[in-house]
Amino acid sequence: MTKKILDLTKLERQIEFMDIGGQLGNPIEDIKNLYIKLISEELSELDEALNEKFFTVKELSESDFHPSVDELDALADILVVSAGFYAKDDMLPGVLGEEDSILDLHVNNGDKQVLLFDTLMSLQSMAAALKSDLLKPDFDYNDWNEAIPALILSVVMVMKIYNLDIEAVMTEVYDSNFSKFITNPETGKLEAQRNDYGKIMKGPNFRLPNFEQFIKKEVIDVTEHSESFN
Repeated sequence: MTKKILDLTKLERQIEFMDIGGQLGNPIEDIKNLYIKLISEELSELDEALNEKFFTVKELSESDFHPSVDELDALADILVVSAGFYAKDDMLPGVLGEEDSILDLHVNNGDKQVLLFDTLMSLQSMAAALKSDLLKPDFDYNDWNEAIPALILSVVMVMKIYNLDIEAVMTEVYDSNFSKFITNPETGKLEAQRNDYGKIMKGPNFRLPNFEQFIKKEVIDVTEHSESFN
């Protein structure tokens, strides 16, 4: 039985996370504006990780066909905050309801190496575009409603090309995220610390996700494509 693309973001756990963190009761406009900023933050982190990775590749002329820890961290977090963007939507964009056999078709029938680099370049372009748009005084998150599903699709595709166990990766990320909460000694309930614009911050018991366990190393020649990342 195939899984729907949105299932891979573990939307239900994100909704629970936002509920405990005191975000879910906010107006949908506030949630959208917060999470589009968080999407931009994570895309920027991915961009930095890719620039560092492919600067090294250019010198070595070949690379391990696997994500760096920072790259995987950003990829997974993009899925998390994208799920947050849709947490209060009654209706989700159509592509998020498609079965991931679409992804299997692309990955199996295409050149994985070319597809990987093209998709990563697309994500870097998206990072620059969103960062620029957020600086505009008339920015409207609705302008990105159609782009976020494409973002999710691209991230899932990259993770599948890397042969990652996406469900296991996302479980690890959410287990880590839930460790941000602190337990109120009087009520025994979980609570969150938030920054000035509402982002849930790390508490004293926060545990970093262990991404090393998911990274499998295969070597491919990327010399032909490395210049695309500069």
